[in-house]
Amino acid sequence: VDVVRTFLGTPGNDPSMIQIVAHSNGNPTAKYFLDLMAKGKPDFKVGSVVLVAPNVANTSTVESIFSRSDSNILMQSNRDFALRLARILTGASERIGAFQREVKSPAKFIQTKQRGHGIQSYRKAHCGY
Repeated sequence: VDVVRTFLGTPGNDPSMIQIVAHSNGNPTAKYFLDLMAKGKPDFKVGSVVLVAPNVANTSTVESIFSRSDSNILMQSNRDFALRLARILTGASERIGAFQREVKSPAKFIQTKQRGHGIQSYRKAHCGY
């Protein structure tokens, strides 16, 4: 956070230059970072956010992250083996990244069909390479 605040203190730099890509368990970390940056500055927003296979149990985490950007993308797969396994092993509720339905959020929604959990699997399913 201190490094980002130093970056933002440099003339010509602003939060719209920050792009966040969070994969799986990185989503709670992204939320924590954005919450820290917003302390004392409730209108803080970054340039864009991409959430890939969020390993979180409720939509409030996703909605909180997306409220800090006007350009959002959510990538999910109902065939993501790692997210399905996480749900089974922990007894937790369905993970957002593996929802069988679209999350109601101000985001571009991309549902993929790959089984792999890695960010490369999502890229290949979406981009074809």
